[in-house]
Amino acid sequence: PIDYGDLSATYWTSPTLGTPDYFNICTSNINIGVPDNSWGTQSAFTGNAYIGFAAYAPYEYLEYIQVSLTQPLLAGHKYHVSFYVSLVDKSRYAIKEIGAFFSPTEINTGTGDPLLFVPQVEFSDSIITDTIGWVNIKGDFTAQGNERYLIIGNFHNPQNTNVAEVNDINNQIRYYYI
Repeated sequence: PIDYGDLSATYWTSPTLGTPDYFNICTSNINIGVPDNSWGTQSAFTGNAYIGFAAYAPYEYLEYIQVSLTQPLLAGHKYHVSFYVSLVDKSRYAIKEIGAFFSPTEINTGTGDPLLFVPQVEFSDSIITDTIGWVNIKGDFTAQGNERYLIIGNFHNPQNTNVAEVNDINNQIRYYYI
């Protein structure tokens, strides 16, 4: 990656005008490095990289990541999804609602507005405040059939998002590594 908003992770895109960030150990830009970057310090869960995204903002700007599946999901088949997130050190707030939505079509809204889909898997235990470790978001679901894309993010508008202040930092974005 060269700078913020550079989602140069192979196969991953943004379904909105939101600009998730790609962090990698190989970059020469210290703001988007791994483990140290402008948001704090976090080693990758595996490998040398991760993506960062704004999971909540009071002005309804959210970021998501999207990837095409290698083959469509089959109707009536049960699937398991699992991924890990970590709240950045320099986030003022934390949220609970991070999930996975499987879509039959590629999403490209052309806006930064929230995607108000009903995710097939969503974290429901508590507000995700861990800045040291990685929190596993996982679940099982039965496919409707022909889902071809996975989108990860917060699928709630700000009024329906559980938020907690975790740091006295002068910013409004709730930002997570994935």
